[in-house]
Amino acid sequence: MKHRISLKHGTWPLPALAAIAVLLLAAACSGSGAKEQAVAPATQAPPATEAAPPTSAPAEKAEIPVVTIEATDDGFKVPEVVPGGIVQVDITNSGGAPIAVGLLRMKEGHTQQELIDFKAVADANPDAFFGVFELAGFIHTVQDIAPGATTTFYTDLRTGEFILNDDTHPERDLAFFKAEEIVGTTVPETAATIDMVDFAYNTPDTMPGKGLWEFINSGNQWHLAAVTTYNPDVTPEQLLAFFSEESGPPPADAPVQAIGGLPPISPGERVWIEMDLTPGEYQLVCPLPDVVAMAEGDDPLPHLLHGMVRRFTVED
Repeated sequence: MKHRISLKHGTWPLPALAAIAVLLLAAACSGSGAKEQAVAPATQAPPATEAAPPTSAPAEKAEIPVVTIEATDDGFKVPEVVPGGIVQVDITNSGGAPIAVGLLRMKEGHTQQELIDFKAVADANPDAFFGVFELAGFIHTVQDIAPGATTTFYTDLRTGEFILNDDTHPERDLAFFKAEEIVGTTVPETAATIDMVDFAYNTPDTMPGKGLWEFINSGNQWHLAAVTTYNPDVTPEQLLAFFSEESGPPPADAPVQAIGGLPPISPGERVWIEMDLTPGEYQLVCPLPDVVAMAEGDDPLPHLLHGMVRRFTVED
């Protein structure tokens, strides 16, 4: 179920904008969205009870549950049942090659077999990629986890069934697990919050460059938040070209550089990733295609050209 699709529609080429943006994020700053650490022990979920919505952390913060995922050369190892709610996710690559791990939420009413069958179709025909939206939503994607490394992020799993996919090794099977009870209710210490809507970023003008950034998709479409340097002379159309398959990653002397950021997440998802930016002027950019327009047969204008770009400053 690779994200590297090739699709053209209307007047704008859409050659895997999602995948290209993810690759740019990984190439720009492989450590900006994840931190490496020792492997944490697997966390077992307590017996299932009626789920309750997560709340803000109390004065004495409860420990955040850890979900440990191990990727081997044979596939994923993950507990069948994990804590629901806000959790820390540790992904360790115990295999011999770099991996790219996608975490997805299975949509209610669909089955594991449907996802397995879809993966076979999408692997054979990348243009079928957008059919994934019928079955699942994106929670987070981590690119280029090196052998022996562990990457960490935080997310609000809530409850449900989840899928793990390795984009680097499409021959490997999907892995499935579920969360039956809200356990994690503690919000991690957050340096900045970026709320993504259709089609804008709601965020302060000035943000800290270091620490956990919380990304919330409050819109009705998928969104990402690529971080690039800011250049007032670069038009939205030129900026979009930086995310095209034809142009590839921006050269070192390009007027705008990709720094890092958040790969695509689906509506309703909430993710915290570690950021490390030096002081300066930056912008958040979403080059993803308008899938609602696409489904209706209209020209899927990229979100960036809808105005989904936001300048911000990182101070000392």
